[in-house]
Amino acid sequence: MNIEFITSKNKSADLITYKQNKIDELNDLCNEIILSTFESPCLGITHVFSFGIDDQMNFSGMLGAISAGIAPTTFTWKTEDAGVLTFDQSQFKQLFGDGLVFKQTNIYKYRDLKEQILSCTTQPQIDAIVW
Repeated sequence: MNIEFITSKNKSADLITYKQNKIDELNDLCNEIILSTFESPCLGITHVFSFGIDDQMNFSGMLGAISAGIAPTTFTWKTEDAGVLTFDQSQFKQLFGDGLVFKQTNIYKYRDLKEQILSCTTQPQIDAIVW
């Protein structure tokens, strides 16, 4: 039996597992970031907005109502830093767009880091990849 071959095979399997663990860690971090808060200057001043799953559903629902022509011209929406504020439809569309950019930017960052990890050949290379 070739002990060198078995050791090399085990190291390869360990590296694959190590890569997957790092990818899983970054995926969890990406989701945590996306589901937290984002900032938008849609009212002329930057405010912080929650972006959890329910929040995203509410954003989509309001945008749908605006698109269907059944939303009021102005309405209130909760911020995390200044309480409930009044928005018009144009401001809300910008807010929605800012949320989309925030989400997509983080998804793209995760995908890029994942590709970097997959191309690594050593654990130190993997460890050097951080969010």
